Amino acid sequence: MQTQKDPDTAMIIEIVAGLFGLMGIGYLYAGYTAMGLLLLIGWWVIIGILAALLFVFTLITLGIGSLAVFCFAPLWFLAPIVSGLILKNKMSN
Repeated sequence: MQTQKDPDTAMIIEIVAGLFGLMGIGYLYAGYTAMGLLLLIGWWVIIGILAALLFVFTLITLGIGSLAVFCFAPLWFLAPIVSGLILKNKMSN
């Protein structure tokens, strides 16, 4: 018999782990394995692509482009929060 997981705990795990680059852990905790793995792998792919773009942009602009990291900062903070809220809503229904 599977026990019911708390939506608030899953949301907090998703947000905190996501801020450390491990988005999808809350979904794994809640039992949504496929979505959790997809988010975990997908988040690292997105981070890799953004890092490569930032590196290329910094080379092209001779270092001034490194300031573009501030354009990606909101994504780093908002994505885990939105993911956590979606998870909580999904578990509450």
